[in-house]
Amino acid sequence: MNATVQSQMPATGQGSAAAWLRRILHSLPEGRSLPAGIWRQRHRGILALLWVQAIGLAAFALAMGSDLGHSLLEGGVVALMALGATPRKLGRTLRAVTASIGLVTSAAVLTHLSGGYIEMHFHFFVMLGVIALYQSWIPFLGAITYVALHHGTVGVLDPQSVYNHPDAIASPWTWALIHAGFVLAASVAMIVNWRAHETSQAYTELILDSAPDGICGVDVTGVITLMNPSGARTLGWPRRELVGRAVQDVLLLPGPDGAPSPFDRSPIHGACADGQARDLRAQVFLHNDGSSVPVDYVATPFRQRGRITGAVITFRDISERVKAAEAQAQLEAQLESQKMEAVGRLAGGIAHDFNNLLTVITGRTHLVLQSVGSHHPRRTDVELIQKSADRAATLTRQLLAFSRKQMLQPKVLSLNDVVGDFETIIRRLIREDIELMTALDPDLGQVRVDPHQMEQVLMNLVVNAVDAMPHGGRLVIETANTDVNGAYAARHVGMEPGPFVMLAVSDNGQGMDAETRSRIFEPFFTTKELGKGTGLGLATVHGVVNQSGGHIFAHSEPGRGTSFKMYLPRLDPAPITRRVHVRPVVRRGAETLLLVEDEDDVRSLARDVLVESGYTVLEAANSEEAVRMCQEHDSPISLLLSDVVMPKVSGPEL
Repeated sequence: MNATVQSQMPATGQGSAAAWLRRILHSLPEGRSLPAGIWRQRHRGILALLWVQAIGLAAFALAMGSDLGHSLLEGGVVALMALGATPRKLGRTLRAVTASIGLVTSAAVLTHLSGGYIEMHFHFFVMLGVIALYQSWIPFLGAITYVALHHGTVGVLDPQSVYNHPDAIASPWTWALIHAGFVLAASVAMIVNWRAHETSQAYTELILDSAPDGICGVDVTGVITLMNPSGARTLGWPRRELVGRAVQDVLLLPGPDGAPSPFDRSPIHGACADGQARDLRAQVFLHNDGSSVPVDYVATPFRQRGRITGAVITFRDISERVKAAEAQAQLEAQLESQKMEAVGRLAGGIAHDFNNLLTVITGRTHLVLQSVGSHHPRRTDVELIQKSADRAATLTRQLLAFSRKQMLQPKVLSLNDVVGDFETIIRRLIREDIELMTALDPDLGQVRVDPHQMEQVLMNLVVNAVDAMPHGGRLVIETANTDVNGAYAARHVGMEPGPFVMLAVSDNGQGMDAETRSRIFEPFFTTKELGKGTGLGLATVHGVVNQSGGHIFAHSEPGRGTSFKMYLPRLDPAPITRRVHVRPVVRRGAETLLLVEDEDDVRSLARDVLVESGYTVLEAANSEEAVRMCQEHDSPISLLLSDVVMPKVSGPEL
C-alpha cells in the first residue's frame, strides 16, 4: 500500500508541473500572423521611425562633439538596417527581424553616445514595445537577446561604454541584473497586452470563421482586405491567396469580350461611392475554376474617422436554392404536361363522339338541300341548321387539334413560305395602329408540318397579339435556325436536344401575369369578355405544334408584351414539293363497295350518299360481320370503306 502511494506521488507532481507548464504556455501569445494590410501599415511606420532615429543619432553625435565621419557612421548603422528591412522579396519575418535589430541598435548607439546615462536606457524599453507591434515571436525574442548580449557582454567587459554611474562601473553584473529586471518587467507587460490583443482578434476570427456566409472586405479601390473561410470555399480559392487581389479578378464575372469587369461600374463601388448599402438577389460571382456561383449579397460601406474607406460584402451561395427552384419548375411543368394530356384525352373523346353526331347532321342537311328547290319554304331553316353544324364542326376540329387526334397532312416545307404566303392576310387582319415586322432567316431549315394547320396556328397567334394591343403597337414575326442544348431541354419537359426551326410571334402589348401564363393553353380558358372568345385558339395551337413533334412556350410579363416561340424539328435539306391545285372531277360509279362503320347513323348516311352516286353498297356494323360478308358474297367487291376506330378489330387491321 505504501509503495503504491509513493509510486503515485511523483507522477502526481509531474502531472501538476505539466499542467502548470501548459497553463503558462497557454497564457503566452501565439504569435498569430497579422493580416497583410495591417502588417504593411505597421512595418511602414517602423521603417519611418528607423529613418528618423538614424538622422537624429547623426545629429546627436555632432552635438556631443563627434566629428562628421563618426556621426554619419553612428546614424548610418541604423539607416543601413532600415534599408535592409525594405525589400519585399525578403519576406515578412526577415524584414521584421532586420527592423527590430535596427531599433535596439539605435537604443544601444544612443546609450553609447550619451555616455551611459541611465535615462537613455529607457529607449530600449520603448523599442521593445514598438517591436511587439509585429506580434511575432521571432523579432521580439531577437530584440530581447540583443539587449541581453549587449548588457551582459559589453556592459561587463566595457562598462564605461554602457554606464556612466561609478557604482555601475564598479559592479557591472549587479547593474546588468537590474536592467534585466526592467527588461523582464517591460516584456511581461508587453506580452500581457499582446495576449489580450490576440484574444480579442481570435474571438473576432472565430466569429468570421464560424459564419456560414461569405464575408469579404474591400477597400475603396476594390482590393480585397479580408475573406473568411466560408467565402473562400464558395469561390474555390485558398484563403491566403485572396487578400490583396482586385475584386474584379475574383468576384465579378468578366465581360462578353473576356476582359475583367470594371470595379467602378459594380454595385460594390456604388456602395463605397454614395455610402448606401446594396442588397442584391440572384446575382452571380466568379469561381476560381472559371464557372459561376449564384449568390445573394449585400455590400455595406464602412467608415473610419468619418470617411468611407471600404465595404463589407456578405454573400450566400444559393446554388442549392436555384437547383431546388429549377426542380420545382420542372416538376410543375411535368404536372402541367400531364394535366394537359389528361384534358386532351377527355376533349378528344368528347370531340370524336360529337363529330359522329355532326357528321350525320351535316350529311343529312346536305341531302335535304339537294332534294328541295331554292324556293322551298323550309330551305332557309335547313341552311341555318347546316351553318350551325358547320360552326360546331369547327369547334370539334379545334378540340381534336388540341387533343392531337386530328388527321394532319404533313409536308416538308419552309416556314418562311408559310409566313410569306400568309403575310397579306395578316396585314388585312391587323389595325392601322399596329406595325407588322418580319425577320425571316434566309437560310431557314425545313420542317415537316401540315401547311394549312400552320396557317391556322399563325392566325390564332396573330389574333391574340392584336387583341393584346388595344391602343396599337408592334407585331413581330421571326424565324431562325436554333440548336437546343441539354441545359435548355432539361428545363422544358419532353424536349430533346437537337436542331430546331424557331417561329416566334411577339407583341409589345399588355402582357400576362404568371397565373394567366400557366393556363393559356388550357381548352376553354380565356381572358376575353363573354362571347368574344371560345378559349380554344391557343389550345389548338398547342395541339397542332405538339402533334407536329414540336414545342411551344410563352414568355410574358405584365406591361412588357408577349412572345410565343415554337420549336419544330429541323430536317436535313431536301427538295420542297410544290403544290399543284387540280380541280376535282366528280364521277359516278357502278362498283360494289363494302362499308364498315359501327355507328348506325353515320353508316346510314354514308350508304345513302354512295347509293345516290351509283354504287352498290354492302353494310357491316363491325369487322367480324365484314369478313363474313366477304366470304359469302359471290361477286367481286371493288373497295373496302371502313371506320378507323372500332371495337375488337380496327379498320387498319381489317
